[in-house]
Amino acid sequence: MALKIHLNKKSFKQYFYLSFCLILLFNNSCVLADKAIDEKITDSQVSPQVEDQIPLSQTSQSSEKEKDKQAPEEKADARLNPVSLTNTEDKQDQAQFEGDQVDFDQIANIVTIKGNAILYLLKDDIKLAADTIEYYPDKELLKAYGNVLLTGKEQVTFSKYMEIKVNNNEAFFEEVKSQIALASIEAKKGTIISTKTINSANYQNGEFDLPYPIRLTANPNTVETFRFNKALAANSKTALIDGPSFSVSTDRVKYYPDRIQNNLFLYGTKLKFKKFPLTLPIPYGVFTAGDSSQQMFGLILGNNPRTGAGDFNLGPKLSFVLGDPAKKRAFSLAPFVQMGSRLGYGGLVEYSDPRNNALLAYGSAKARGLAEVRSHLTGHNDFVYGWNSYMGGGITKQFMQLNDHRQIKIPYIGSAFEGNSIYSFADLSFITDSQDLRNQENNLISRLQRDSLGGGSTIKDKSGLRLQQTLYLRTKPIIEVGSEKYNIGLSVVGSSTARVYTTGNFNAFINGGPRLRTHLNHYADIELGYDFLAPSGKSPFGFDQVIQGQQSVSANADFNFTSWLSVGGYSSYSLTRQQFVAQQVRATIGPEDFKFLLGYDPVFKRINFGFTLLFDDKIKFNQFTYRERKVGKKRRF
Repeated sequence: MALKIHLNKKSFKQYFYLSFCLILLFNNSCVLADKAIDEKITDSQVSPQVEDQIPLSQTSQSSEKEKDKQAPEEKADARLNPVSLTNTEDKQDQAQFEGDQVDFDQIANIVTIKGNAILYLLKDDIKLAADTIEYYPDKELLKAYGNVLLTGKEQVTFSKYMEIKVNNNEAFFEEVKSQIALASIEAKKGTIISTKTINSANYQNGEFDLPYPIRLTANPNTVETFRFNKALAANSKTALIDGPSFSVSTDRVKYYPDRIQNNLFLYGTKLKFKKFPLTLPIPYGVFTAGDSSQQMFGLILGNNPRTGAGDFNLGPKLSFVLGDPAKKRAFSLAPFVQMGSRLGYGGLVEYSDPRNNALLAYGSAKARGLAEVRSHLTGHNDFVYGWNSYMGGGITKQFMQLNDHRQIKIPYIGSAFEGNSIYSFADLSFITDSQDLRNQENNLISRLQRDSLGGGSTIKDKSGLRLQQTLYLRTKPIIEVGSEKYNIGLSVVGSSTARVYTTGNFNAFINGGPRLRTHLNHYADIELGYDFLAPSGKSPFGFDQVIQGQQSVSANADFNFTSWLSVGGYSSYSLTRQQFVAQQVRATIGPEDFKFLLGYDPVFKRINFGFTLLFDDKIKFNQFTYRERKVGKKRRF
């Protein structure tokens, strides 16, 4: 189809304004040239003979038959030759127009590109495509109608209608679909404003999606399904069998892609469950878009001993990425209140990376601070430090340990044990024992450790070094009957421990027995055990006393009633002491994408609450605001 192009002498400047407007819309755009095209365009540059019609292409005016005879390469190239927007012939300062018809109405002063209208800005690799593009030089206004597609280096926008106001660098869209950094947005209306240093956008009444789930958890002991762990490890979206169990809507969203972390803010979020009438409000949430493994907001919930003691602790936990997110270095801050026998307050700060973890906490309910440091030194060696913390089964005033842990193959063992390993754990520890801390805890374990140590209230705190070697063994099933879904198997577990103390004490014991495990498809897993203990010598410290007695029985079970409910627990009963030395009751409630954990340990007097929640679907919003700096390095926060 022949192209009709009508431009007057002033068209160069009009096209410059058009190009300048479009460039400002994108993340990495800049001003097209240091100086605008002005009235220096002289008659020598545009001859009078071509004042009313300037050909932008050398498109042939031959007949249709002559076109058919052209080479295939020539027929495939429908782009017009470039027009220079400056006094130079540099390709970087050129734009290209395509369309079935390009007209300039000199009376109405309107430039119109009709039919498959396309505008290219070569310098910034920007393309505007629509059914029709109109430019109004007097009003400094650009309009695009029908199937509008705007593409740039880091942004793609589809819309039904687009309007650009050149004078204030503002673009307005209707029925818009946009990809901004990692966020996919659909909205009824949208506005983009661009300056030399800032790109910003505002969308109303729509929904957005991210490539990875947004995760919200409380309590480090919360149970997560295998499906979620696999999805998070693979940095991919989950695939729920029954689809999401809830829909998510939020009043306001703020997105800052130029920030490495904490770049997504949600205000007034509501989770509405689909199968029962429950709406869960989340007034405020901070997340890192694009990192599926980072949890930026959590809760301190329960009476975890790592929160400085207390009957019940409640408070938010905020985490911040330090440096490169790929290195997974994080800093956490958690203020909380303590409730129970007395009111109190506390706080927790924590640093973690793949090899190290350090924690400092304080709780006023028992006026106690604590510190823990764990560092992975080599493939088999760790360093551990604890102050006023639970280490090795009991609480200590100070605990410092260097350990070595590894698996050792068992040579020359019969076929029933073939392929099994011994787990070796050796450590050198410095310990400062504390009877006052055990009296403060006043739970069953503390009382049994105090009774095993003897001396009652006359016990004196001791310090010293301990060298310990422990070997653990668990065999494969010696006897196994049934199918993959339903089976019962008998195996053996055991351990041997030897300890030497600088106080002159020596302590050793062998412990072990059979384990009968029953697997009933996805309905239940049950394990029953019997243990026999043969001790020798005695520890001078209370925290590592052996309290279960020479004979004990144990049971560990989980029952899955539905995909929404599982109940289980663990219990160990000392036949020698004729009392329980370990107990736990637990329940997991909720759909796959929202699991709530309830737990209670009567031995340690601990209440355990927690949940794991994943946003894995489009999130509806009333207002979505995007803001990004064009210059400078990405910010941490």
